[in-house]
Amino acid sequence: MLAAISTRIRRMIAEGKTNDEIAASNVTADFDAKWGKGYIKPAQFAGMIAASLRKGAP
Repeated sequence: MLAAISTRIRRMIAEGKTNDEIAASNVTADFDAKWGKGYIKPAQFAGMIAASLRKGAP
């Protein structure tokens, strides 16, 4: 799940999408039923991953 979402977000960053656009894109939709019910909502999670990847995290 993490690898798939990171790959998707890396692609979106390469396309020039902003963190807000990525967060609003439902990039996690196919994982939300299982993983999207916690205290971090899917859009917030996607935004956090995008911000982290932009900072150079692996």
